[in-house]
Amino acid sequence: PASSPADSPSWEGSSGRPQSGTVTVVVEGEEETLPAVLFEGRGYSIYLPEEEWTRTMEGEGGDVQDVFTAAANDKVMLAVQSSSDPSITFDEVCETLLAEGYLQSDDDDRFFALSADGVVTCQYIVEGEAGTIWYLSWCYPDTPEYLEGWGSRIPQLIETFEAK
Repeated sequence: PASSPADSPSWEGSSGRPQSGTVTVVVEGEEETLPAVLFEGRGYSIYLPEEEWTRTMEGEGGDVQDVFTAAANDKVMLAVQSSSDPSITFDEVCETLLAEGYLQSDDDDRFFALSADGVVTCQYIVEGEAGTIWYLSWCYPDTPEYLEGWGSRIPQLIETFEAK
């Protein structure tokens, strides 16, 4: 499924991306095209469905840490942060996540998941400019209902993430 901005107004944000558009996601075999808004943080931008997410914490300082909470369910969260340590490599991040018990996806070596204490926590790792490592992490309750809904929806939204 393609997640991309479309039918957007002509004005752009500081990221150079349109402020709104649409994202297309497939959930339980059904394709949905949703109006989306551009969220811009320090050094990144991401499209999230309009009125579906709220930025509940905005990062300050060295490592960017923005947290978004699903409007329909406060147990579903998405966080974006970067590593300010330029010496950390993608491979080292992967090794650390594996040592912490995360499982690495067979389909995408940037995607990791861990289920513990009734919560699924996922990590998606992106290499940005100047060696910056970006961590996109999300969590939701470990139940079939959440796995089929949020568990399949969020990774598709992550495709709209861009680091500056």
